[in-house]
Amino acid sequence: MKEQNSQPEDLHLLHDFGKVGKSFFLPVSTPLQVELNGIITKMSSVAVGYSQGEYLIIKYPSAKGLGPISHKLTKGGRITIRFLSEGNVFAFQSEVIAIINEPYRLILITYPSLIARHSLRNSKRVDCYLPASLRPLQTKLPVDKNVVLDVVYEGIIIDVSRSGCDFEMIEGSSEQPLSDVRMNDPVLLYLTLPGSEEKKELRGHVKRIRRDTRRIATGIQFDEIDEETERSLAEYISTLERYIQAK
Repeated sequence: MKEQNSQPEDLHLLHDFGKVGKSFFLPVSTPLQVELNGIITKMSSVAVGYSQGEYLIIKYPSAKGLGPISHKLTKGGRITIRFLSEGNVFAFQSEVIAIINEPYRLILITYPSLIARHSLRNSKRVDCYLPASLRPLQTKLPVDKNVVLDVVYEGIIIDVSRSGCDFEMIEGSSEQPLSDVRMNDPVLLYLTLPGSEEKKELRGHVKRIRRDTRRIATGIQFDEIDEETERSLAEYISTLERYIQAK
């Protein structure tokens, strides 16, 4: 097994570093990639839980994944954790605090102080608060045509880019449950950009659905949009970016 003394080669590629604050959140069951410092082999794990500012708990990698390097995974050992979230790759370095063998094999690691991020999206999304309406489209078979359903969901666009957005609504705010919307469904999105009275219509597809106790968020990827709408959207995003940078 080849060993290295330096940090993992690709960590520096995640050049967007930031301090970990209260906003850091690693959902339970998030798939993780674990790498022991100085060893090329990458292992699979899963997030189990954490105590904010103190430690993280992850599942012990399988014996098959560890192979002959199992003796390297010990208390005090340095490791690198990577995971995917919201179209970003995140990575941070940590140290093994303890290894628990019973009743389940778990690892306690130090809470990160710095985290690196690399966006996988073609265009950067910016946070916003933009009232909008979502109308599902239904594919009529066998003819490949989209039929507009008589259902409209009112909600908020919470982030936006030139290629897509996150649309969020509160459960129960519409007469129809959002469970009618499924992955890859075509949808129409209606919104009015600040400074304009014209309601824009954007066509797209649902690429992600997230739920918590009350809120439902759908990640929407825009289809081709006309030049005027694209220009208006680009101007709005540029305004948001300038505002964020000035804060």
